[in-house]
Amino acid sequence: MPGATETPRFKGKWIAPPGIARLAEKLTTHSVVLITAAPGSGKTRLMQRIHTNLQSFLYSCCWLRLQRGRDTSGSLFMDVAAVLVSRVLGERSATAALLTAHAIAPDTVIAVALNEIAARDGEVALFLDDIHVLTETGIAELQRIIDNAPNNLRLVIAARGPTRLHLARLRNADAVLEVDDAALAISFKQLNEMVAELSVPALSLAEARDLWSRSGGWVAAVRLLVRNRPPPNRTSGSTGAFAIIGRDLQEYFEEELLSGLSDEARGALDVMLIPNRLEHGLMLELSADPQAPLHIQEYLMHGLLKRNPFGPEVTYTTVPLLLDVVAVKSFVDTEERASLHRRSCGWFEKRGNFALAASHAMDSGDSQRAVALIERCGFDMISRGEVLRLQAWLDRFSISDLQPHPTALLAVAWALALLYRLDEAEKLLTALDTTFKCDLANFAGHERNLTALRIMIASMRDDFRQGSALGRSWKRRWPESHDWFSNVVDNSLAFCLAHEGAPIEGRMALERAYLPSYYETSPYGALYGRCILGLIDLRDGQVRHAETHFNWALKHAERDMSAQSTGTVMAAGLLAGALYERNETGKVTQLIESYAWSLHAHLFTDARFQAYRAKARNLSNNGQYRAAITVLENVLDAGPAVRLPRVRVDVLCEKVVISVMHHDTRMAAAYVRALSELSGTITDDDRLAPYLEAAVHGSQAHLYIALGAPERALELLRRAARLDLSDGWNLRALHWAVLGVSALNALGRTDLAIRLLRRLIRQAAGNGIVRTFVDGGHAIQAVLDMMHARGMAPRGRREAMLVQQLRETFDPSLAEPEFDEKNSLAQPGNALTEREIELVHFVRAGLTNRQIAEQLDVSENTVKWHLKNVFEKVNVRRRADLTNIDLA
Repeated sequence: MPGATETPRFKGKWIAPPGIARLAEKLTTHSVVLITAAPGSGKTRLMQRIHTNLQSFLYSCCWLRLQRGRDTSGSLFMDVAAVLVSRVLGERSATAALLTAHAIAPDTVIAVALNEIAARDGEVALFLDDIHVLTETGIAELQRIIDNAPNNLRLVIAARGPTRLHLARLRNADAVLEVDDAALAISFKQLNEMVAELSVPALSLAEARDLWSRSGGWVAAVRLLVRNRPPPNRTSGSTGAFAIIGRDLQEYFEEELLSGLSDEARGALDVMLIPNRLEHGLMLELSADPQAPLHIQEYLMHGLLKRNPFGPEVTYTTVPLLLDVVAVKSFVDTEERASLHRRSCGWFEKRGNFALAASHAMDSGDSQRAVALIERCGFDMISRGEVLRLQAWLDRFSISDLQPHPTALLAVAWALALLYRLDEAEKLLTALDTTFKCDLANFAGHERNLTALRIMIASMRDDFRQGSALGRSWKRRWPESHDWFSNVVDNSLAFCLAHEGAPIEGRMALERAYLPSYYETSPYGALYGRCILGLIDLRDGQVRHAETHFNWALKHAERDMSAQSTGTVMAAGLLAGALYERNETGKVTQLIESYAWSLHAHLFTDARFQAYRAKARNLSNNGQYRAAITVLENVLDAGPAVRLPRVRVDVLCEKVVISVMHHDTRMAAAYVRALSELSGTITDDDRLAPYLEAAVHGSQAHLYIALGAPERALELLRRAARLDLSDGWNLRALHWAVLGVSALNALGRTDLAIRLLRRLIRQAAGNGIVRTFVDGGHAIQAVLDMMHARGMAPRGRREAMLVQQLRETFDPSLAEPEFDEKNSLAQPGNALTEREIELVHFVRAGLTNRQIAEQLDVSENTVKWHLKNVFEKVNVRRRADLTNIDLA
């Protein structure tokens, strides 16, 4: 076995997946470590890292990579004994003598070898790679080695698929650690680190998202796709997606994953991968081969398939890119493929899974059958958040196809509206009106859902008056409704009411959003509900409450959906706005850079604006004026989701603020004129009229202050603040009031400026409002300094904290000196206990309080109590600060 006993060596940096980082301490404490993962996942490299780690603990380590062809009885016993002799026991051992003797039974040789290992003083580690090549006889021999292994022998085993080993006894004794593909997957944040290791150009955010969705974090897929990345499009300047299956990628699959398959299993693979959900029974039916169960077992053993642990049916998932690679060299012609899709459609339809049946009908080219199936499942798909799947089918339907099926037509209209394709959705509503005029009985059955859709579209178009009226009427007619459509109505009604100047009634409409049962039955409805509650709090100036809502939404979206779902990006955008107001600018940058906003043109309008506003302000504060203005332009260029007058008003106001910050009064004047021109497009009875009027007054006043005419600004600022306060825009009214402080200070009316600023600080204290004051500039700093010079102490703790935070932000030299953690820990009484040090290690690894509680087998409250003691001992306030303390 040349080379099979040599420990492999790897070039380049080891990028530890997050799953492995969480298991780091366990990897060296279990008797058996079983790694089951596909080729190219990094399993062998993980074994090499464990090997190095155990050697540092003075383990005697030996390595054996198993190879095909050695499947005779006793061959595994002899190979293991040989490697133990060469690496651990030595040529003078009894095992070495038995290996050179004739007619000695292999089971006797391995028994003597294990006894000699047990008699040694030190620890021994045996690494067995690629045990999936073993036959039934080899697996039985490996089972005997595991069962008879002495206490000082640690086994690290790796395979591509299920091993057929019996490890129940070891699992019950918590002596076996199992590592799978999920633990070896790199995280999204590690993509650029891996790309840098490959010495290729860095990825854009859109490319990173595309790469992540196609690779699933599988290391081999990341490497191969990056090397196959197409060059940028010279005409548009955009970079192509990772859709090309290059020759090296095909060769990798043929050599590493498909080469060991039997000819029969390789030939059946194309057919058995046809279903959009790989159900065991359907795969057997499509294959129509008595050997099909054995083929599936081969796929599992080679790491091509992985059985899903949950669900009533036996289903499988494939290794990333397998479907693409197989499709390139498919042996199935177009006609046969369509026939297989029709059979799959019938299979899922019989079992009531109409969404999968519809997808197969579409793949077979039978759009009429697909429409009939969508009529039965469209609303269920929408309620489960499968809007993007419907979107993929929309361009293949015509209104004439949909018109005979009003339920399908309504479902497609919902999908279009949720993607902000509102004009197209309303065309379908017009077609529905025509249909229902001739069929009043059918209209009665769809009226509730049809009206709910009109309410949502009204809220999306900022038609708050229409949305509020329809929403209230809907709630009166169907008060007992608690399905997905009622959740949409609640969210849309609350949004409209808040913008109509009735935020309390808006909050009442969403009182169910706090219930755990609400999230369980309607996750997307709950996410949007909490985001709308956060928006209401944000406009009301309750930034802390808003941050809590957005954090909840982001946490649940990332946990239960995906890092690239619209719900996740929406929550992240809104959270960025709240964090900016809290002056957490570093977190804002990190949050925005983690998501590809260009991939979500249909994103919730306010989320897009809050994210880009925060990014533009950060750029402006760093002196990047032009870049900041360009970012704000991106809000308006994002598509139909943002073609709203309210958004244009907000963007123009932001441009005025940023232009004045950089003393570009000429452009600021142009933006103010653009705001004034918008007034001509708004009627007096439009709900947007007072909002726009306040924006014009406030922006004009801001320009007057910049031009050195503060006396002309005061009255305009009063009007702007009154208009916004009357409609509940408290945070923006505070912005105008802060500008009033600047104007008063410029006029030399310092006493009045101080009095006004103290009043504003009193209102803002405890609500998390910081940046509105900071962005007021040096005038606010000057008034704060005068307050301090006159000995005007804040009235309460919260006011004192806000004043101190503002002064430190304006002048970092006023901040308290950094605390020396090393000296703190060295002082008597401040030493951390062993339990507290263990807790710090868990926090550094990125575990949450709940995960730490599970690791330590204690309650979450106990973890919080210990953390509080740690924070007090080392004098830090945040978990992130624990990374800097010295535990020595």
